[in-house]
Amino acid sequence: MVSICAEISSVAFGPSVVYQRSSTSLFRLLSEGRLKPAVGKVFEFEDFREAFKTLAGGQALGKVVVRVGR
Repeated sequence: MVSICAEISSVAFGPSVVYQRSSTSLFRLLSEGRLKPAVGKVFEFEDFREAFKTLAGGQALGKVVVRVGR
């Protein structure tokens, strides 16, 4: 089973039907592997403080990932 979690942080909100269609298309593309998030840096869980410093400092290019467990 594959679980996909996505955050849409800057969407121009229009009618709810348009937003619903856009988000449905977005999640379909993600699940099909045709759209991939830009991952800037991956931190191990032990280094989560450094990950948050990277975010807070505005130094993140792409997504900042904190790996939990293995």
